Amino acid sequence: MDKLIVHSSVTSAWHSLVTQVCQVRSITLSEDIESYLVYLLIRFSKSPDLLKKIIALEFLSTHSLHGAARSQQLRDIGDSCLLYSGFFPGMARKRCVTIGYYVNLGRSAYSSIYEQQVATSKSAELYRQLGQEFVALMDLLLYIREMDGQNYLDPLQAIEGCEVGSQYARKVLEQHTASNPTIWHIDNNRNIKH
Repeated sequence: MDKLIVHSSVTSAWHSLVTQVCQVRSITLSEDIESYLVYLLIRFSKSPDLLKKIIALEFLSTHSLHGAARSQQLRDIGDSCLLYSGFFPGMARKRCVTIGYYVNLGRSAYSSIYEQQVATSKSAELYRQLGQEFVALMDLLLYIREMDGQNYLDPLQAIEGCEVGSQYARKVLEQHTASNPTIWHIDNNRNIKH
């Protein structure tokens, strides 16, 4: 029987869970990225309405914003995309979009903050890293979600995840196909690429 571990705070509990999954799954995160993820999870657990917005409209409306207001909205968009793709991938199917949609939109949001702040803020580098490590963070959240004994990607979503480089999706696809999958991509000209 597993030991019951009681944490003195929500922060301690999320930090322990993220650290444990990183160790078990050999995921390496910088201290800044790990801290950001822990605080994102805390913020989401206190305010689940983060996921109630229409993200594409929010992203479009950032073009009319400036300074801190724009950065905050872009951060919320990136965070929401990370939560959708990692914790709630089934929402992509319900909204008739792919996991790649959330990955690309989330990366764009974080990268936009970096580009906006690069000359003026020390935190700009954090957002560049979040954009670059988006898929690894998504995978980490998917592994956390899997701790209840089920995976949350169907085979089609696993293919979509593989297309954006998800190792978790690759593992799920291997389970469904009983082999090492090769992902084929058909471009707009109907050419098949490996």
